[in-house]
Amino acid sequence: MKGFSQIISWNWQLLKCCKKPLILGFFYVLLNLAGQIFFPIALITGFFFQSLSIFIGGVFFSSVTDSEYIERYKNTPWTTLFIEKLPQTTGWILAMIVISIPAVVFFVGLIVAFQGEENITARAVAGLFLLTISLVMMLVFYVIPYILGKIAIKGQGFKDSFLTGLSSLSPSVWKKVVFNLNYFLLQIKFILFFVAVVAVFILPLVLLAPAVKTSEEAIVFLILSAIIYFGIFNFVVYFISSYIMPSFWTVSYQYVDEKAGGKDEEDRQAENTP
Repeated sequence: MKGFSQIISWNWQLLKCCKKPLILGFFYVLLNLAGQIFFPIALITGFFFQSLSIFIGGVFFSSVTDSEYIERYKNTPWTTLFIEKLPQTTGWILAMIVISIPAVVFFVGLIVAFQGEENITARAVAGLFLLTISLVMMLVFYVIPYILGKIAIKGQGFKDSFLTGLSSLSPSVWKKVVFNLNYFLLQIKFILFFVAVVAVFILPLVLLAPAVKTSEEAIVFLILSAIIYFGIFNFVVYFISSYIMPSFWTVSYQYVDEKAGGKDEEDRQAENTP
């Protein structure tokens, strides 16, 4: 079974040995810059690169060695990278919309409805509902790597991906994910990795900012900040979100269902059914 070290090393080797991630990263940075001006471009870019991520997750999971992973990626047509997993992407995103919008509306509605309420009992009841909604959404977001790993590994279509996305509300999913120590430790490792990467780019700017005294220095500082943010940092975000995160999703899924070789309860029941 792969672990965090394989997630980082395999994708680092991919970046060094293959030009395709560099070319896609260049276009991602340009599209992201255009998205700052015209927001729909950012939405479309995010949608297609989410499809790329799900595809990459499946390739990472099914590859035995890093060389196999790199070769399979190299030999995949450009259009396949972005189009093959569009049904899964659409189903997954639609499920998150179905879950999130009612939760946000209900959450905001409670705040507005009970704003200024003086009755202690009513305020306590409202607070309990708000706490429950917050807890549910925290659990939903916590199991998302497991859910996306399942979608990437199983190669589901639109309907199954939509239902898998909705299963992030399932107490049975919460139970087996929340109480899995390996899953928790993997999330911590990824969070620390991401924080470290962000710190590498943010800290130099924070340290340089107090040294800016003149208008000329301010212009140089702004240009440097723009280069780092719109160029280098956006490329790093693209690489993490499109390659490292999908690999992380599939390992997260495996950690939860490792005893069955990456199969969940639905798979085992199907195999045992005559």
